[in-house]
Amino acid sequence: MAGSNGRGYFSLLDWLRKNALVCATAGGVLLGALLGSLIRLGNPSSQTIMLLSFPGELLMHMLKMMIIPLIFSSLISGLAQLDPKQSGRVGSLAVIYYFATTAIAVITGIVLVLALHPGNPEHHKDLSNGREIKRVSTVDTLLDLIRNMFPENIVQATMQQMETTVQVVNKTIPGRDPIRYKPVYKDGMNILGIIVFCISFGIVISQLGERGRIM
Repeated sequence: MAGSNGRGYFSLLDWLRKNALVCATAGGVLLGALLGSLIRLGNPSSQTIMLLSFPGELLMHMLKMMIIPLIFSSLISGLAQLDPKQSGRVGSLAVIYYFATTAIAVITGIVLVLALHPGNPEHHKDLSNGREIKRVSTVDTLLDLIRNMFPENIVQATMQQMETTVQVVNKTIPGRDPIRYKPVYKDGMNILGIIVFCISFGIVISQLGERGRIM
């Protein structure tokens, strides 16, 4: 009996060692939810909340810092080692997947806006003259998606992406369209452009064969 209990204890320890990350993650989520509920009862100040969230903010910064190196190294090295036909198929599937998920997100957003009508209609009055207004269609979103696939500067793509804005130029001139569409750069990582660049670079290296091994 004692021997079976000892084996069960050691098997439990072995299971905990193998699944330490999962157990730590689940424990952290439960502990965070419990502490958050208890602290909320004390009506903490904004500064207290900021100090409590500071370690998590640092962790998120470190995780985001790893995105670009991981994408570059994994995609380029992985595709460079594949057969050219296989790498082309993998690249096509990656782009199709990104387009599909983006299309689903756009459609979901449009359906929810039409169903819920968020915001006060009085806030949608155009009181600006020469300033940017948010009135972008699905076509503009699709064109922005294609523009972001081919960034003109790969370094800039790690920090900014293109977005179409609508400007009211002049309403006083008859016969002239007062609306002007202007693509501008907005803060935010251009993941699609980086993925397309890495896929293309990896395929080119795989085509070079031995000459591209040094890369």
